[in-house]
Amino acid sequence: MRKILLAGAFCLAAGLLLAGCSFEYEKQEEGVRAASQAQRPFPDGSSEAAVYAGDLRGQGTLVEYGGSVVIVTAAHLFSGPGEDAPDYAEVVFRDGTVTAADVYGLDRELDVAVLSPAEPVSGMVCAVPLPLPGEEEQPAADQTVAVFDREGRLRLGSLVEPDASVENLGGGLLYFLCDVEPGMSGAGIYNETGQYIGMLAGGTVDSRAAGIPVSAVAGFLNTMGSPQ
Repeated sequence: MRKILLAGAFCLAAGLLLAGCSFEYEKQEEGVRAASQAQRPFPDGSSEAAVYAGDLRGQGTLVEYGGSVVIVTAAHLFSGPGEDAPDYAEVVFRDGTVTAADVYGLDRELDVAVLSPAEPVSGMVCAVPLPLPGEEEQPAADQTVAVFDREGRLRLGSLVEPDASVENLGGGLLYFLCDVEPGMSGAGIYNETGQYIGMLAGGTVDSRAAGIPVSAVAGFLNTMGSPQ
């Protein structure tokens, strides 16, 4: 396991609520390569959503696992001592679908929260299937990865280390180079074939980022029963 120090690392939860989700592929600033559906089979972002938890704003991914459809996001969005921590969130998908969601499961050490939508999500929203533990595709160094930013644009990056120990974030993490910013906590990380390989957890202003691998996300989901 490679040990990584992210100087100036930040959790990617925005304290200001930011509106606007065009979800169009646009040319990015320096350090972010532009993406095209014709070039790579990356997802269209329909499973990605803005997550508003109290005063914090992050992102989340609608996933299907074991017959249940839930939203995976970052646990640090639900910060606060005791009863002050929010136990629900408002979720806004790219097609404008809005739903309330309760916190169904939360692991602060892993930094993964699982939300249960108050009602079935419809419209143009599509859940991403998660592999069962042990069945996931193992990511490899130097492969291209992608995340959707808070404006719905696809940002491409490069996976540096698939099993890194990152100071202040923990071990067994995906370490990759990609332009990320506050407000992107909980966003899905995808590989070149469009598979969900993890969840964005933190990053730096110099385009270094870390994520929770899908194996850890699926392992946490496996410890919980289906939402009622």
